[in-house]
Amino acid sequence: MVCVEAIKYLYEFLDKEIDKSQYPIIKEHLDNCFECRQRYEFEKGVRSLVKAFCLNTTAPAYLHSKIIEGLGSVDAEISENKDIQAISEQKVTRAVFSPRFYAVAASILLLIAGGVFYYANYYNYNNDFISIVDNAVKNHVVAVNDNLVFNEKTSVVSNVNKYFGNNINNT
Repeated sequence: MVCVEAIKYLYEFLDKEIDKSQYPIIKEHLDNCFECRQRYEFEKGVRSLVKAFCLNTTAPAYLHSKIIEGLGSVDAEISENKDIQAISEQKVTRAVFSPRFYAVAASILLLIAGGVFYYANYYNYNNDFISIVDNAVKNHVVAVNDNLVFNEKTSVVSNVNKYFGNNINNT
């Protein structure tokens, strides 16, 4: 037997509640193992010290009957708890606002926000020609007001031509 197993059964051995087949095995181990024997002797000493201290202490008269009543109520609670456990095992409930719920809600919110921004940018890129026309008009007004000469090579004529479909130079 290994020391870990002997220590595991030590308190049952001290209380003489251990299985009869295990008793000689643990006894032999305690006789042969110095460390386990020390632990056994220490626990025996603690028990005898507690027993010696409690010999002169008397319990109140009502304590025995209260303990017996308490044991009876514990047995009744155990049988009631078995019924409650059977019912509670059938009905498993989840918390409504669990961390998983928040993660899913945040993901959906991000998807919707991303879709809105994508949709808005998609239509802004397709409506680029309006901003080109606005820029051309603004530049034309500035050029006319400042008496500037229009230079076709350095201007944004190619974008304007794209907008009007190359009809500007043909007319």
